[in-house]
Amino acid sequence: MIEEFDNSYKPDSAIWWYTRQSCFYRMMNKALRVQDFDTLFALRFFITDIAKQIKIEHEKFIRT
Repeated sequence: MIEEFDNSYKPDSAIWWYTRQSCFYRMMNKALRVQDFDTLFALRFFITDIAKQIKIEHEKFIRT
């Protein structure tokens, strides 16, 4: 899965990667629950991409 992520990840697919049954969901949720700032810092690009994608999806939803 890590190799697939390295080869195919794009910022506009962050939500898909997060909601997939993968280590990203478990790792990020655990880091958020226990406030593991080292892990959150390591995932910062991914968290930023998720936030941007949520904003875009929300704007699309509001327009329709």
